[in-house]
Amino acid sequence: MEGNERPHYPGIMTWGDGRLVLVGGGRDGDPPPGNACGTPNPRPSQSRELWIGEVSVPAALEAPAFDPDRIDLTTSADHAARLTWSATPGTSYGIWRAPIHRNSDQPLVQDYSRVAIVSGNTWTDTETPVDTPWAYRVVRSDLSLDYGSLPAFNQPRRPSGMVASVESPNRVVLRWAANGEPDVTGYNVYRKHGGGSAATSRINAEPVTGTSFVDADAGLGDGVLSSYYVRAVNQANIESGASPLAYTAPEAPLQFSVCVNPARDRATVRWEWPEDRAVAGFEVRYIDQHKNTNGWSPGDIAAWWAEWQPVAAAPIAGREVSVDLPDPGRDYYFYGRAVNVLGQAGFFTDIASATDYRFLSAAPGVYEICDTIFENGFGLYPRR
Repeated sequence: MEGNERPHYPGIMTWGDGRLVLVGGGRDGDPPPGNACGTPNPRPSQSRELWIGEVSVPAALEAPAFDPDRIDLTTSADHAARLTWSATPGTSYGIWRAPIHRNSDQPLVQDYSRVAIVSGNTWTDTETPVDTPWAYRVVRSDLSLDYGSLPAFNQPRRPSGMVASVESPNRVVLRWAANGEPDVTGYNVYRKHGGGSAATSRINAEPVTGTSFVDADAGLGDGVLSSYYVRAVNQANIESGASPLAYTAPEAPLQFSVCVNPARDRATVRWEWPEDRAVAGFEVRYIDQHKNTNGWSPGDIAAWWAEWQPVAAAPIAGREVSVDLPDPGRDYYFYGRAVNVLGQAGFFTDIASATDYRFLSAAPGVYEICDTIFENGFGLYPRR
């Protein structure tokens, strides 16, 4: 079919048994003019012609299986990296290695090169430079690297779950989750006091073998915030990338929610907080309007936040507070922050409302009524 005889709007009618049946409408003529941006206006086919074609399709080629699909890697004190994998008997494997370029803690794997061909299911690399991160892959020797294993690294994964608890101006307790690699021997702890170009320094003399550390020289009496992170260290003395930061400003309270009584003249605000993190209390603020500050100047945004009123004169010690609402006919909005023992307020929760459906979990038009079971169209849900 050439030129104007070709079908328009092609599609697949059926597919199977090695056959592909195509269907399409005939030529429609010139489309109507496009819009102001020059985009043609789409429209359904108006032709009464119908083209059908059948194509024989060869059987699909079966792709080689990944062999192996993954490898395990452990390091040793002599800086060697030992690779193991599930091997097919009688099969030889190529070992591929690539250096990892470190730039601002973001690892970038360079080009792989094959360094060995072995039989069996293990190989040990004893030739890598000391304290240098590398990536490894293994593939059956008769296949390309496209069918090789997922990469394994002689560098530990970044630690996670880093939190800081300020107990005094000179004491901060740090905790994090343990790495899962069997060759991780400890962690190094780093601190930065202030922002911008302030220096970051390691504050532990030897790698920490557990998952907590006490900074007994925090120096927070000047009111400046500090941030911390940890790096895992393995037997080859190779450090991981940095964990997510933990700040001396408290994290946002958890599960922040608001409900109202049926008369909508009293709201109850609730939240949760881990018991192992010291705080002086919690600050909750509210306002009777919500605005989209997109495009506002920094001064206008700061002025709007200043309009939010505290529900209590001092930090709230518990996990709940009730608030009398001046006008039951208006929507009210709340947010919360934890306050550390130095009086510094931390990160904001999301804004919550019991009556504006954009800020609650119930269906539109259904209020978050305290201690009530109600139907929202999908079933009965208890409300705290």
